[in-house]
Amino acid sequence: MKQIETIIFDLGGVLIDWNPRYVYRHMFMTEDAVEHFLSEICTSLE
Repeated sequence: MKQIETIIFDLGGVLIDWNPRYVYRHMFMTEDAVEHFLSEICTSLE
């Protein structure tokens, strides 16, 4: 079994561009529906 030698943390989104809108755009009919979902339903826990 090969051991992991390197771990990369991409906290600034330089290597992988991730945005939840990419997923939800396929689930909702309009961009307004996506924005409503992200601002009112799927909010951060901060």
